[in-house]
Parts: sequence; C-alpha cells; structure tokens
Amino acid sequence: MRIGIIGVGAVGEACAHLLASSGIARSLVLANRGVDIANAIRMDLEQSRPWTKPLSARSVPPWSADEFRGCDALILTAGPRLQGTQTRADMVTATARLLHGSPGQSIVGALTRCAAEPEPPVLLVVTNPVEATVTWLQETTGWKRSRILGLGTTVESARFSRFLSDDLNVDASSVWTEIVGEHGPMIEVRDEAALCRRVRDLSGQDPKVEDLLARTRAVAAEIRKVSEAAGKQRADRFVTQFEAKLGPGVLAPEVAAALRKELAAEVSPPATRFAIAAAALEVIEAVGADRGRLLPVSGLAGFQGLPDVALALPFVVGRAGIVARGLDAPTQLLRDVAVAVERQVQAMRVAV
Repeated sequence: MRIGIIGVGAVGEACAHLLASSGIARSLVLANRGVDIANAIRMDLEQSRPWTKPLSARSVPPWSADEFRGCDALILTAGPRLQGTQTRADMVTATARLLHGSPGQSIVGALTRCAAEPEPPVLLVVTNPVEATVTWLQETTGWKRSRILGLGTTVESARFSRFLSDDLNVDASSVWTEIVGEHGPMIEVRDEAALCRRVRDLSGQDPKVEDLLARTRAVAAEIRKVSEAAGKQRADRFVTQFEAKLGPGVLAPEVAAALRKELAAEVSPPATRFAIAAAALEVIEAVGADRGRLLPVSGLAGFQGLPDVALALPFVVGRAGIVARGLDAPTQLLRDVAVAVERQVQAMRVAV
C-alpha cells in the first residue's frame, strides 16, 4: 500500500515505524510542517531496510496535495498536544485552526483537493477530538462519506479487553470487547449482557464493567501525568544549570518559573502513541486486506433523529472504507455523544 501520514509527531512517527516494519506500507509519504523532521524520520526508516521489506518514502509539507495522489490511505495525526488536565474536547478550536492553516499552507486545503479526485484515498483521522474532526472535515472538504473514518474506540476496546484479560488471566483476544461511543470519556460496552455471560462462563463471576470502564478512561491521563512529570524534571534541571552559569540573582524568580513551565511543555517525552499507532495499523490493514473486518471506528452513522455526526460504532471496514454499519439503533449514551459532538463541530465551524 501507498500511505500518507499527515503530521509526523510522536503518533505519526510511531505509525510510520509500524507500517514500515509490518510490511503493510511499501511506500510512505511523510507530511509535516517541519519537513526537516519528516526527512530525518524518512532517512532513519530507510536504514531499517536490511531487516524489513523494501520501502520507499518521501518527506513533504502537509499541504502538498499532489504528493498524496495514488495513496491508498491517508492517516491524519496533525493536531495540538494535550497537556495537563485538558480533555480531547478542549482541543476543538485549536484543532480547527491548525488544520485550516493559512492560504497556501492549509491541510484542509490539501484534503479538499484530494477529495475532488474521482477515487480519493481512505482518510483515517487520529487527530483529537476524533468524532468532531471526522464530521467537520467531511463537510468542509466534501470527502466521500464512506471513505473518511476516525480511530474511534479501537484503543478503548483494546484497553478494556486488556484489563479484563488481566483480571481473568486469559489472552485478551479471548475476551475482546467492543467499546462504543467516542474516543473520549463517553463510552460503554456494546453488549454488556453478552460480556457478562462470557465472563461468567470463564470465571463464575460477573465482570466489574464500571470499574473496567473507569480504568479505560483514566489510563491515557495517567500516562500523560508521568510524561509531564518527566518533562518538569528535565526543565528544572536545565533552568537550574542555566541559573548557575548566569550567577546568583541574575534570573528573576518569576522569570525562572515561567521558563520552567514553558520548557516542561516542550521537553516532556511523548505520552500515548504506541497503542494509538497499533490501532491505526489494524484499521489500515483492514483497508488493505479488504476482508470486511468489523472494527469500532468513527463513522458518519446516519441514525434518523440524531445529528449527522461521526460516532464510534462497529463498522465493517474494507478497501472502500466503511462498507456497513454494525449497529441498528443508538443507545441513550450514543444519543448523548451525538449531541456533544454536534456542539464540538459547531465550535470548529466558527473557529475559522
């Protein structure tokens, strides 16, 4: 497959590595605002060729629509980084402005040109907030509805299944559980009754669903907290060394504190990226293999009586993108998610 990755930060870099090492991608287009960063990643990936399948790669700016021609899929990871107690929903305005960019340097502009192609690539949105971004991009670019989807609750499903498998001491694939809702806190088990029956057969007890959902919601923030603590330590060490070189009293306390804060945000190691990249790999593999795989991705659900927004549901995914919806009727939580996503999309509309 020929795959373009738009935004080669921590998540995009992890996606590139997995796609190259798995052999799924035979050609990569690494698109990044800092082309030098994309170029360094491209050169590093090329050094792995003796141990992987042949790979060609190009590094380009993310508004180079012509470079995306011939791609089977695009993975959009460009977006602002979550910090502190920020939620994905807090990223709405910043995401819209970053993707809209400026004349001649617009990711949205490049995607709009791609959407006009007779058969555009499948566009996988990883950028937060996922469901709102899928919805906003589809209406903004005119992308074919079936060919734009988000990462959805693939990561949440993997995390929930992993926690459950740990509790039961079985392989995670044996208790794979689909989570639906959004890539965020509003999630639920697709079929809790079926899950309880399966776990009862294995252990004689009902699963603690709410506890498992709470752990699933919390784990990303826990990882980010550890990452940011490491960033604060790095920043403190740097500023302390800098103050020592300047001499006593040269750097005012308030200036040193501000410098520590700014640096911490810059030097914090990447937080969640590997699980996200692994989930993206599963979706892209489903597109390439064209086997009609059921995955909990974000797609424009088209439920009557609900806002026409993307929701994280079981969808059948293949080379054509979303082939079919695997859920007949929305639950109350999905109705609530739809309303919340519609508010986020409205905020994106007025942000640019």
